[in-house]
Amino acid sequence: MNERLLLFRVSIVGALLVASACGDGPEGALSLPGPDGGDTVAQALAEGTSGSWVRGFFVAYAGEPVLLCGALTESYPPRCAGASVILRDGVIWREPAEDTVVIGGVVDGELSVSGLPCGFSSDGPCSAYPGMVASGDALWSEVEYSVLGMLDRGGLGPRQCPPGADC
Repeated sequence: MNERLLLFRVSIVGALLVASACGDGPEGALSLPGPDGGDTVAQALAEGTSGSWVRGFFVAYAGEPVLLCGALTESYPPRCAGASVILRDGVIWREPAEDTVVIGGVVDGELSVSGLPCGFSSDGPCSAYPGMVASGDALWSEVEYSVLGMLDRGGLGPRQCPPGADC
């Protein structure tokens, strides 16, 4: 594992220890999505998902909001096909096939790892993760990722602290 990736993962794990007081699992631990990765984007929109994991493909273009898409077009670079939601600052995303490591989010309208924007270069912070592709002014994932957030006005935002919790 390269040093930069290890540093990012250690930073996120530290942040999660602080955030775990607001978790929804046993003893306040952050819950992980089920084996399917969570609801599809279409399911989340239809059911009004609240504080759940939603799975989809990332699509980000310079100057545009980061989207979580139900499917991708076959164009290069791809665009969203089907249902999509805007990812707002504060959501958490995780690698597929990882059991415990939550690795990133959206900060200042950009996909990020430990608060560092992934950028649009092929060697940016997100390049170490499965299926992440950057080219020119576009960044997208060719595999589904799971995102934890609250659905609000067609976007996923950060989960809110439950009443009485010290978050």
